[in-house]
Amino acid sequence: MRIRQTEITNALLGTALCVAIALGLTFSFRNSSIKSIMPILFLVVIVAVTMRFGTFAGRLGTVCCTLIFATLLFPPLNNLAVQKLDERRSLIWMLVIGVVVAELLPPPRVTK
Repeated sequence: MRIRQTEITNALLGTALCVAIALGLTFSFRNSSIKSIMPILFLVVIVAVTMRFGTFAGRLGTVCCTLIFATLLFPPLNNLAVQKLDERRSLIWMLVIGVVVAELLPPPRVTK
């Protein structure tokens, strides 16, 4: 029971970290010329969180951050629809690669 609670806590911490970084990047790069590739660059964060907090954190973080980028970074804002095709593709690639990487990376080592 104790191990399961630790896994859930790690997953929630990793997801919260992903969401916080995604929100910060969203508001920092909203008017930038590189915003269309921001989801692809964010995969570095997904990999780091997955390696530290585990597979579930990587998967959940990927899905949450895809929704954040779709609603808050790409026009029309506050809507899941994304107008530009390259931005939509970038989000799809982030979602697919993020989930696959989260599944393929080995689980983090438990230190005692």
